Amino acid sequence: MSPSCYFPLRLFFDDAVVEGANGVVANNPTKITSFFENFFKDNQELRHLYCISPNSDDYETEWGVAGCKKDGKLLVFNGFDRYKFNQQNKISFLKVEIIKWKSSH
Repeated sequence: MSPSCYFPLRLFFDDAVVEGANGVVANNPTKITSFFENFFKDNQELRHLYCISPNSDDYETEWGVAGCKKDGKLLVFNGFDRYKFNQQNKISFLKVEIIKWKSSH
């Protein structure tokens, strides 16, 4: 496991499920690590803005991301992460939804 993905993986419960906006479902530590590694390999020089809204059972974060694809094209994403925590305060479920995106040609 690469050091860059070690920290995010510690936030997740061993049986966590991550549903990516692209339809990818990661349901074990190896797949979750791969999910994050692929995202950060394909999308670089990223800048994030976010607003977290805690609810009674889960959290929702609206976010905006701007950066470059690995081929140098600019990208902008806007979306939501919806996640739940278990009793140990680790993420047990994360769903990523992109509501707007744009990439330069």
